Amino acid sequence: MKKISLFLLSFVLLFGLSACKDDAPMTPEEEASHYNLSLEDYNEMKDAAARMNMTMEDHMKMMGH
Repeated sequence: MKKISLFLLSFVLLFGLSACKDDAPMTPEEEASHYNLSLEDYNEMKDAAARMNMTMEDHMKMMGH
């Protein structure tokens, strides 16, 4: 009975952890199109956000986009 319980517990944990798997991160080209920017403009905005210790989302909100 103990072996079955351990097997069931490990199966549930493995299945649960696999369900939490995150999608692959977006490429810079995908992120630029997400913000409706060219890749060059996106890189400039991202660098500006980094200089101000902001996330890209916060920087875009501040810029009014």
